[in-house]
Amino acid sequence: MKKDVTEAVKWFRMSAAQGNDVAQYSLGVAYANGYGVNKDEQTAYGFLLLAMDGGNANASPMLALLEKTLSPSEQEAARSWAKQQKLKIGKR
Repeated sequence: MKKDVTEAVKWFRMSAAQGNDVAQYSLGVAYANGYGVNKDEQTAYGFLLLAMDGGNANASPMLALLEKTLSPSEQEAARSWAKQQKLKIGKR
């Protein structure tokens, strides 16, 4: 099963890089829970910000949960990362 999850994360990454909000949300969930990747709530927050910005309504409740565990500086770092990713997506 682990290989399947790792393979799914690979495909989500490719889709997320193209601006797919479902893939961005899925990566946020994966990083928040450590599914197929090392658990990283800051990275999860960044992907969920991208998903929300892309119109994914499911991202909002997850963001609210992560805001309770991340420090303001971690949240700001994730926002900065998400902004950079959004610029990269826009250039494609």
